[in-house]
Amino acid sequence: MKRIFLWMILFVIFLGNAYGVEGTKKFPTKPIKVIVPSAAGGTNDQVVRMVAPVLSKYLGVPVIIENIPGAGGVIAYSKFAKEKADGYSLLSFNFISPVVFEVIRKTDYVTKDYSIVAGWNVKNFILAVHMEGPKTFPEFVELARQKSLSVAVTGGSTDIQMYAMEDALDIKLKGIRYRSGNECVVAVAGKHVDAVMTFGVQLLPLIRAGKIRPLAVFSATPDPFLQGVPTVRELGYGTIPCLPVVNGFAAPPRTPQKIITFLEGTIKKVITDPQSQSISEKLAVGVKFYPKEEVNKLITDYYGIVNKYKQLITE
Repeated sequence: MKRIFLWMILFVIFLGNAYGVEGTKKFPTKPIKVIVPSAAGGTNDQVVRMVAPVLSKYLGVPVIIENIPGAGGVIAYSKFAKEKADGYSLLSFNFISPVVFEVIRKTDYVTKDYSIVAGWNVKNFILAVHMEGPKTFPEFVELARQKSLSVAVTGGSTDIQMYAMEDALDIKLKGIRYRSGNECVVAVAGKHVDAVMTFGVQLLPLIRAGKIRPLAVFSATPDPFLQGVPTVRELGYGTIPCLPVVNGFAAPPRTPQKIITFLEGTIKKVITDPQSQSISEKLAVGVKFYPKEEVNKLITDYYGIVNKYKQLITE
């Protein structure tokens, strides 16, 4: 009887090592796929590919990147919503993008239904002009009160930040849409438009080359990669809503909470790793940890601001 009892104890210990506290097998035990809703080579793709080895180190399994371009990301967002909710498929994306498409067109996904893991990097919008344009943001504002100025944008969140500025300052702006942030930057450098609204990472090469001038950062705090460029709040334009674009990870809808908690903790470890910090500096992407609760609140805020400017961004 004692021998049987001993074997039962050993079997229970074995199960405890092989399974979690609620009877779920240890996670992860196989490669994790990360879906990127764009073609290879974009900023999001570059960041994810560079951080994948660090993520793999902390997960203990390989991380495989799958690019799904098309329709501004809608194809990827729709496919991801139907993925198995077991934690082995993740989506790397900026949290406002699917909200924009969900609001302005019919989609078969709901962003707030995604199981948010965490946010881990943030990009701020920057307004920049040609070197022959206004020398300061107040000069730009004064000029835009006298006549309509053209601003290169890519649609979605860039349109929203531009219209939020226009609405808050009662100025005249006309968005000229381009297919990418890089095309926007080239347009302002070639004086085809009066200004550009985009991220700092896309502006830096031409700023350093002395071709364009950044006027203001749309953030509550300075951009670490654009030292000396004032924020709109520092300039006294606190009424302008700032739209930080936070990137991070989500799992499919209805993914078990304990898997989400494990992944969230892993992301927190990843962003404090020295290798992740060096990636941040190389790609001029600000690293900051956003807990899932904070991201869910941010997504709720995104719904509000996108609905406010819905008519303008669909014109």
